[in-house]
Amino acid sequence: MRNLAGTKSNYKIKFIDLFFLSFGGQSPFLSILTYGVSAFLLAGSFGAIAIILGTLLVAIDGLVVTSLAKRFAETGGYYIYAMRSLSKGFGFIAGWLYILFSVLYGVAYVLGSSYILFQTFSFNYILGSMIVFIPAAIFAILGIRPTLKYAIAAAIIEVGALVSIVLFFLYLTNFNFYLPKPTGLDIYKIALVVLIASSIPIGYDSVTPMGGESERPRITISKAVLSVILFGGILAAFNIYSISDYIIYSNLPIQTTSIIDIIAEKFGIIAVLYILFAAINDGILATLSFIVSASRTLFAMASYKSFPSYFREFKPTKGPINAILFTCIVYFFVLITSLYLFQDPFDAFLHIAIISLISYYFVHLFANFSLMKISLSKLKKRVPEFILSIVAILVTIAELAFSIPSAPLSSIVIFIVWGIIGVLYLLFKLKV
Repeated sequence: MRNLAGTKSNYKIKFIDLFFLSFGGQSPFLSILTYGVSAFLLAGSFGAIAIILGTLLVAIDGLVVTSLAKRFAETGGYYIYAMRSLSKGFGFIAGWLYILFSVLYGVAYVLGSSYILFQTFSFNYILGSMIVFIPAAIFAILGIRPTLKYAIAAAIIEVGALVSIVLFFLYLTNFNFYLPKPTGLDIYKIALVVLIASSIPIGYDSVTPMGGESERPRITISKAVLSVILFGGILAAFNIYSISDYIIYSNLPIQTTSIIDIIAEKFGIIAVLYILFAAINDGILATLSFIVSASRTLFAMASYKSFPSYFREFKPTKGPINAILFTCIVYFFVLITSLYLFQDPFDAFLHIAIISLISYYFVHLFANFSLMKISLSKLKKRVPEFILSIVAILVTIAELAFSIPSAPLSSIVIFIVWGIIGVLYLLFKLKV
């Protein structure tokens, strides 16, 4: 398939490949143990509803991406959408922020895996991180076909296990259900919880930049985006709901009860082995998915001279190899730096995750405005898309406005600094 640089990939990525790569980007079980647990600790029994709300929030973004993906089939995702619809400058900022999102979102899962391995098996933080990061980097360097084969096999196992967890915990409560209520939560806390919970379905975004290597990208990217958002988000919500249901049914304290301990207690050695597998496998899957997406965005930006031509090299069996290698180096640097600064991988995970989420929503503002601009050109024929873009813009702005005040100051500062660096680089490029 022809890509931006005029090279050809030896393999056309099909819908089933995109679905499982995207689902792997959600890192399902690890998401429940990190983002899901965070939502549960912050919102208590309301955590499952927060995940549903987060899924619906992301689904609005997914509909926007679907409309844009049907128009632009090139490698590069949001960079291409904004560049083609708005301007090259806006495209650069969208790509710049997407790189921040995709790098930090992947690193957050490495940190999450490290935390789970430490908590459950007393693994050293650095060792746990390397167990996850090194295989992900190797798969990315080997090329897209080994990546996809691993993603499909591992994700199928995950789905079976997650469905089993839901049914098992509901069975332990004799299928007694509770009504989630946002007790003691103000609007800002709810917004922050929904922001964190939306991290679970956001994993779909790993396939957005893959248009240039996909079979019938206008169809396959769109189908993969919406199906993974809904499937992954709803599955995660049911998992948190079923576990919360058991905690409430058993009168266990919400704030001090460990979901990992509950799973281990009820499933025994099988659970211990599965948690080990899931912590490593999910970390690898998510990290691998977002190394792939970040490298494709970097490749696309280099193809349009936003970045040095060095990143344009494309090998038919491996993809944009120089962009992949550089992305792996950046991942490693961010990972080690975050562990050094925060010491505790869970603290590092929360800070890194929040920066990535803020980046995600700003990237989607560019996508929303791109769709609005396209719709205005033929408004009579595109009224539904225009309405969708307006709704998406308002919802995204509202989520950012309500959640940012509750976010750690350090996370906000890092995001702002990254944005300023991008703007200065863009101004420098314009002068040159």
